[in-house]
Amino acid sequence: MFWSLKAKISATASVHSHGIAELILCYGDGGYLKGKDYNIDFKPGRTLLIPPGVQHQVVVADKMQAMIKIFCMSPSDMQQFLSPVQMSTV
Repeated sequence: MFWSLKAKISATASVHSHGIAELILCYGDGGYLKGKDYNIDFKPGRTLLIPPGVQHQVVVADKMQAMIKIFCMSPSDMQQFLSPVQMSTV
């Protein structure tokens, strides 16, 4: 399954992981992606790639909204839509 959604997020998500690749396009400030050993601020135009199985959390700053678009791809979608070089980075 290859799908996407655009969202204004105003609450912090729980820590989670999944069996799909997730590509996040940032449309503004207001939050960050928290990983085990890192935080990456949402900035307009920034793109974040989360490989399958990696624990992460979308954190939203107090009284702010994070505006992002999320694309998700299953392993079979990745084989169909990504090049071998791209597959090796995911």
